[in-house]
Amino acid sequence: MKLTKAILPSFLFAVSAAIADQPPAPVVLASTPPAVQKAILSRVADGTIEEIDRTDESGEVTFDVAFVDKKGIEQGFTLADDGGLLSVEVALADAPSAVQKTISAEASGWLLEGIDQNMDDTEASMDIEVSKGGRDKYFTVAGDGDVLSAQVTLDETPPPVQATIRAELPGGTLRSIDENFDPGGNAFDVVALTNAGVRKSFTVAPNGSLLSQEVPLQDVPPGARQAILTQIGNGRILRIDQSSTGKKQKGLSYEVEARKDGKSFDFSVGPAGKFLGMDE
Repeated sequence: MKLTKAILPSFLFAVSAAIADQPPAPVVLASTPPAVQKAILSRVADGTIEEIDRTDESGEVTFDVAFVDKKGIEQGFTLADDGGLLSVEVALADAPSAVQKTISAEASGWLLEGIDQNMDDTEASMDIEVSKGGRDKYFTVAGDGDVLSAQVTLDETPPPVQATIRAELPGGTLRSIDENFDPGGNAFDVVALTNAGVRKSFTVAPNGSLLSQEVPLQDVPPGARQAILTQIGNGRILRIDQSSTGKKQKGLSYEVEARKDGKSFDFSVGPAGKFLGMDE
């Protein structure tokens, strides 16, 4: 099922019970949206539903479903709140040989907790969760075995990255850091809560420069905001990132993650509203 990243411990950030993560909440089938109910019943078929967990992360609602199929085998999958399939649990033996080899190399001596095949991304990938000595470790692997990203602790990032995170989160709570591996240069995705309990998400380059940060729709310039709403139509915005390294042009851009007609719908626009293309 979809991986839920644990809070990373760090003495640098204050922890408050008022802003701590809330665990996924178990729900019954009848309380899920009609599209989710239909998708669950279709995938479970003659099996037996074991548990349904509802998770709400910054407005993005997902449902993790655990069930036992008619052969008695435990399985799981994750749905978006529109019924779209986000990920499916797979066994190690069913993963591509290249992925198995990478898991063995990256997590030697660790206990494999789960493999989730992402079904909602244009690039085939699998999320891996392993554990050892009370610590969880997460990383994402492409179908060819390349490591796409890995969760890291603050002290595993370069000093300039640490300095930027401290500057961006005075008194806040660090939730997770993911290092994204890219031939064009690595980047660190940071998710945190401010000292007021507000989610804050941003991306930092190895030299400490701020590459992008999540912004609400109301903070987007009018031209870009109108272009986003036009593109979305009857879809739903999941997040917007203000980026200083737009893929389609130099300078500022707004990268939008959304869902439309039951599928991912990601695109970018310029500050004046120019459409920069769909993200692949």
